[in-house]
Amino acid sequence: MVEYVAMHTMRRQDKLISSPREIDTILAAGQVCHLALHDTPYPYVVPLNYGYRAPSPEAPKGALFFHGAGSGHKLDLIRRNPRASFVVDTDHRLITAEEAYRFTMHYRSVMGTGTITILESPEDKRHGLDILMNQYSRETGWTYPPKMLAAMAVFILEIDEVSGKQSPPPTATEKQLNEPAG
Repeated sequence: MVEYVAMHTMRRQDKLISSPREIDTILAAGQVCHLALHDTPYPYVVPLNYGYRAPSPEAPKGALFFHGAGSGHKLDLIRRNPRASFVVDTDHRLITAEEAYRFTMHYRSVMGTGTITILESPEDKRHGLDILMNQYSRETGWTYPPKMLAAMAVFILEIDEVSGKQSPPPTATEKQLNEPAG
């Protein structure tokens, strides 16, 4: 599970997700990650497929793996400044109402920061792609042609800080279910 490190004080503390187990669940269930990179004059945000690797004794930081073309604006920005932010959100449900101001959206989300490393070796790229494929398919034994591996970029964001938010706020029962045992 990812260690919960608050990025900032959330105004609506009742919507805060502080359980590492719940944050881990959201990151494992997500399908699209919005990655924000440093650009001028505005941040550059791009939606990407990703694979989540939970922390372990061998790799104590949680991580997100991405892939893309071997060249382009995104990689140029990462090489210039590898620090990034991200958002993953799941469980979207529009709640309608008689009055427009009462419309709302139910969701669960995780946002965080980290540092990106572009993977160079074919072995590291294969490992990253396996994690990415595991996000969407439980099949194993994928093969990646060497020519394709050489042409593509695979990169990892090691998570430094993370926080979660959900709407509506969790019920008392949900809070108890997501607290660590012990």
